[in-house]
Amino acid sequence: MPSLNPNCEECGLHATATTVCMRGDGPQTPEDVQVFVVGEAPGANEDKRGVPFVGESGKILRSELHKNKLIEKTYITNLVKCRPPNNRTPTAAEIKACRPYLEEEIARLKPGYVITAGVPATKTLFRGKAKITQFHGEIIENPKVSYVGMPIFHPAYTLRDPSKL
Repeated sequence: MPSLNPNCEECGLHATATTVCMRGDGPQTPEDVQVFVVGEAPGANEDKRGVPFVGESGKILRSELHKNKLIEKTYITNLVKCRPPNNRTPTAAEIKACRPYLEEEIARLKPGYVITAGVPATKTLFRGKAKITQFHGEIIENPKVSYVGMPIFHPAYTLRDPSKL
């Protein structure tokens, strides 16, 4: 597995990114991580700070984790480590280029629960089971992986439709 590389040039996204957001936010050891949240890609705020989920959608996510007393036990990261131009959805090739880094994070932290925020993360980790309206908040078990998953609506989506929170 590759080592997390802040100088990654596996896809073209690095050319327009201010920061490569390789390291997720939260506890850094397996014994301290209970929940692992995977989003789509860094946005403008994340690109500036190098930390995932620090913009408006991050405030929503962190607020929900805090309400559920999970914030201290949660590691937050993204599928793609560089911001796609204009916050577009990452391409399959960009996700493929970053996937080894995500797999390394999961292998290193050994979470019991993985929450996928939005369609790209859900499709990537749950092999196409990405009908968020069908699977939102449902537990997905996959015997091929060591964690239990739960897809949720991406917090950015809930900014546009608060009823989805």
